[in-house]
Formats: sequence, C-alpha cells, structure tokens
Amino acid sequence: MLAALSDETNGWIVKRNVLQSPMVTAMATGFGDMAEAFREIAPGTVSDANPKGLTYLACLVNWIQVACPIGPIKPEMLAAAKAAIPQPRMYRHPWGMGKVH
Repeated sequence: MLAALSDETNGWIVKRNVLQSPMVTAMATGFGDMAEAFREIAPGTVSDANPKGLTYLACLVNWIQVACPIGPIKPEMLAAAKAAIPQPRMYRHPWGMGKVH
C-alpha cells in the first residue's frame, strides 16, 4: 500500500515536499474523520526523545520528508497478503439459487 501511495503519478504524495502533498494538505489535516485519526499517537513511537510519542500525521510527514523509503518485501508479508485475498465462490446452481422462483 505504501508503494502505491508514494508513487507520484497518483498525485497523493510529492516526495520531500509535504506542503505540495494532497495526502497531507487535504486529507490528514483539518476536521474530517481521517484528520482526526491522524492526530492519534502511533504505537511504538514513545521514546526518551519523544516521551509523548508521535502522531500518525508526524510519522507521515517524516516519511514524506525522507522521500518515502520502503523496505524490501518479506516473504512472510507476501504470504499473509495472499492469504487475505478472498477465494472465488463456487456456485452449484448456475441459474438462480436452486429453488423454484
């Protein structure tokens, strides 16, 4: 998802330029539901340097400022993503539900 989000052709992120990134200026700030969610503290961000932690918005801004780095895809992550894809349904009755209409 981050790879698709950071692809500049979709127009949501301008790498190294937060003020030109519509993801930040239009979606993550303001008073909407998404902006409210971005104000929450991200888990795992509390440290000695940041005793209160970082908001999701701060994490997004930092990620954009460093040109949206994405690590290599791990095999277990790929397997979990494939397992989450729903399998196509097998229909026994091609016309209707098998009952008299």
